[in-house]
Amino acid sequence: MKWHETYRVNSHDTDANGIVRASAMLRYHQETANLQLENCHPTPKELLDAGLAFILSRVTMTLKAPVRSFETIEVDTWGCPSHGATYNRCGQIFRGSELIAEVSSVWGLLSAADKRILRVGEVEMGFGTEEAIDIGLPTRFRIPRELELHELGKRTVTYGDIDTNIHMNNTNYPDMLCGFLPTMQGIRVSEMSLNFVGEAHLGETITVMGTSEGEYNYFRTIRENGDTGVEAILRTIPIEA
Repeated sequence: MKWHETYRVNSHDTDANGIVRASAMLRYHQETANLQLENCHPTPKELLDAGLAFILSRVTMTLKAPVRSFETIEVDTWGCPSHGATYNRCGQIFRGSELIAEVSSVWGLLSAADKRILRVGEVEMGFGTEEAIDIGLPTRFRIPRELELHELGKRTVTYGDIDTNIHMNNTNYPDMLCGFLPTMQGIRVSEMSLNFVGEAHLGETITVMGTSEGEYNYFRTIRENGDTGVEAILRTIPIEA
C-alpha cells in the first residue's frame, strides 16, 4: 500500500540559494514513511518500546528539479517486496503533476538488546508492499579504488545531529557532507547515494575523506576506531534558472 502526504515546504529547509537542501528532501520522504508506520503499525513508538529500530543501510535519491519555499509537494512512499534481513522501500515526490524526486532505500530492523538484525516476517508489518521502481541509480556502489581520497576535515556528533538511537540521523548526512565541498553557491545536489556501514555516536569525532571528479563528489567518513562510517556519492549541478 502506498502512503501519501501533502506538505507546504518549510522555508527553514532552504539554503542560501533559496532551494530545499538535499537532507530536507530526504527528510520529507522519511517523515512520510514514519507516518505510514504511525497509521498502519507498528508505530515508531511501538518499535522503540519493543527495543527495535529501523536502521538505514543504503539510500539513493534523484532530485530532478529545485524546490523552493512555500511550494506544495506531494509525497508517496511504500514498502517493496523484501526478503532475508532487508526491508526495501521506494518513494516519489511531485510538485503538481511534475515528478521532482525519487528514492530507493534498504533498511534493517535492529534489536537493540542483542544487536541482531531481524529477518523479514519476524515482526508483522501492517503496510503491505507495492512493486519497486527503478530510479536509474544503483543502491549498492563502491568508490573506485583508483580515486585518492584526501582528508577534508573532522566533525563531532552533537545534540543537533542525533535521533532516539543516539547516533547521527541518516538524513543529516547529505547536508553535512555538502559542508565539506568548496562551495554550494549556485549549485545543488541532483543525485546522491549513501551506504551506511557504521553509526556515528553522540560525542564521537569522525574524519571526512573525499575527492571530486567533475560533477561527482566522493566521500568516506572514518570513525574514531578506524572503521568506515558512511560512503557516499553526491552529484552537484548548476541550479536551473
